[in-house]
Amino acid sequence: MATSKINNSPGYGIVRKEILQSSQLTWKAKIVYSLLSAYTGKNEKCWPGIETISSDLGICQNTVRGALKELKKANIIDIKKADGKLNEYYFTTCTPSPDEPLHVVNPTPSPDEGVPLHLMNSTPSPHEGEEYNRRITLKNNKEECSVQKKLHTILRSDFEFFYKKEKGIDYYFAEKDAGALQQLISKIKKTGSIEKEQEVQAAFQAFLLIAYADRYHRENFTIPRLNGQFNEVAQKSKNQIYNRTEIETLIESRNGS
Repeated sequence: MATSKINNSPGYGIVRKEILQSSQLTWKAKIVYSLLSAYTGKNEKCWPGIETISSDLGICQNTVRGALKELKKANIIDIKKADGKLNEYYFTTCTPSPDEPLHVVNPTPSPDEGVPLHLMNSTPSPHEGEEYNRRITLKNNKEECSVQKKLHTILRSDFEFFYKKEKGIDYYFAEKDAGALQQLISKIKKTGSIEKEQEVQAAFQAFLLIAYADRYHRENFTIPRLNGQFNEVAQKSKNQIYNRTEIETLIESRNGS
């Protein structure tokens, strides 16, 4: 992209108050307009590049492009190509009054651009919407990972408690157990079409009771083994694993034995 060759000497320009006061323009359009006014000074035009405007104002280039389109659509500036490379910006003679509606878009800045509070609820522009959606997705992913980690910790504790109670010794939880337990949790959720923490925990406890009641599974009672045999156990005892009444009956009978 071509960049403008503008000296860094102090500049000034006329900034029209009615434009800055307009409720129809976003804050981005107003600060870009102010910068263009400073570059124009006493002249009728200026030609700072997108990179220059972005660097001067500390905002991303997509935000600059959106603000320029907004100013052009509001008939505040006119944009022409200079020698097929740089844009030239001319201020039009038609300046809107504070009460005159402007035909402009009203995008919301991305969350990291120092957004004024009164703009936070407006609709994102296409460019900034992508960044906004990306950040929301990351946030949701982090929250989901936090929930999964909590559930993993709870079910690991349940298994270790059950193992210690039945076998009389501690269970050595290795790295392969962590991966197998996560797979087992996914299978329990998918087979029973459940997501809530308490439902998954209850189904897991019922699964342990049913599997341990089988001598074949009891002899090699490890998480990787249980994960590998889940479909076999679930196929035979699905109603007991996912039925709340059956689960409570299993637990009560086990505690009473």
